[in-house]
Amino acid sequence: MATQTLTPSSRRELPIADAMVFHLLGRYEQATPAEQLSGTAWYDDAHALAGTLAKRYRFTLRQTAAAIAVLSPQIDWEHNKRLAERACELYRLGDPPDALDVIGNSARRAWIALSGDLSDVNRTHRTLKVHNFYRSIMLDHGAVCVDRHALRAACGYDTPAITNGGMTDACYVAVASAYTRAARMVAEPSYVFQAITWVVQRRITADSNPFIPTVAL
Repeated sequence: MATQTLTPSSRRELPIADAMVFHLLGRYEQATPAEQLSGTAWYDDAHALAGTLAKRYRFTLRQTAAAIAVLSPQIDWEHNKRLAERACELYRLGDPPDALDVIGNSARRAWIALSGDLSDVNRTHRTLKVHNFYRSIMLDHGAVCVDRHALRAACGYDTPAITNGGMTDACYVAVASAYTRAARMVAEPSYVFQAITWVVQRRITADSNPFIPTVAL
């Protein structure tokens, strides 16, 4: 299929769910060989990091994957990795969550995860993005982590959820379902398909507006 961008007007010619699948497949086709490799390896690398931290600081893989996930909102991946390792180190030293320099309640959530309580990341009604990021790090084939780049890739233009921030659970589920459908059509695990299209969308967003910051998956 030819790569196209669906505008708000032309998108009305297709059901919304089908339009998102159409556009996601287009983004997938736009991936360069390097982007294909980068996207395919992205969660494998995140999984390996969780394994390294688990071994180094005597946690389970699920504990460290959960800590990485809850520390991820609104920061880039390199910062996310540094924070996750620092959290593991401070936890083992017996320090409290406020010893970790983060905004909001991310540190408290990381300490909960490192204690072995994974109920936070397993709560689908709390933060779907964090829940699915955790599942993706654990290489769950059905996981779809939807952030702003992922939403842009599905819609082809900025929606109110992108420009105003925030996404309803219903919107998240609809977008994730489109990713799952598109991934099946190209025989990719959903989390791999999401990562490849995310890498492509990040490049396209940066090309069109280099002043828009990019954050972790």
